[in-house]
Amino acid sequence: MAVQRDPIHEWRERLTRLVLNVDFKPLSDAPFHAAIEPILEGITRTAHSPGVTFRDEALVRDGNDAYSLLISQSRNLEVTHRRCDLRLGRSDATLMHLCETGSVGSCHDVRFLSIMVPGAELAARCTGLSDAVTQRFPQRSEALQLLRGYIHTLEKGKLRISAQGRETVRRHVIDLVALAITSHGAVGESSLSAVTAARLKVALDYMPGTSRSRGSR
Repeated sequence: MAVQRDPIHEWRERLTRLVLNVDFKPLSDAPFHAAIEPILEGITRTAHSPGVTFRDEALVRDGNDAYSLLISQSRNLEVTHRRCDLRLGRSDATLMHLCETGSVGSCHDVRFLSIMVPGAELAARCTGLSDAVTQRFPQRSEALQLLRGYIHTLEKGKLRISAQGRETVRRHVIDLVALAITSHGAVGESSLSAVTAARLKVALDYMPGTSRSRGSR
């Protein structure tokens, strides 16, 4: 008699807990599906059937001190972190500290974009960083819109990124995260360069034939 596969068990044991250091709990009997799409180092899109992705007491012992800016791509996304409950609408965002327990999920299909930033690098760009954790950052925020557009353009391959360019892009992303999460984010030359680059990439999305003319597909 053949042993029936349990896709949720396989997802949890083979990928989420062992590779991603998160766990998963389903919230309905709907057919299970899940996907994680890496965009760039530290930036991923996650989608799964109704359920909760979480880090418990055992998982936060991994020593990961990074912050995650989580951008909802679902109509309603429930976030629990630092004993706070937060509901995000589509394109809203919040900041989570990975050294603390927390969860993200919904009783509907879940989709979100996660941007991981090393704690020391984000702290160097922000004052009052701890106060930004679990705050709701609305989708209308200009810095958040620029960040989403920047990542969208990178994901769609509008521009070719060289090995040297990856570090510049990484710095731009961190600067835009800092600007999005706090009014005290970086405001120096580096941040202004990030804003300029983000606006350029967003503009390229509206230019027909850009990707073909640059041969980046």
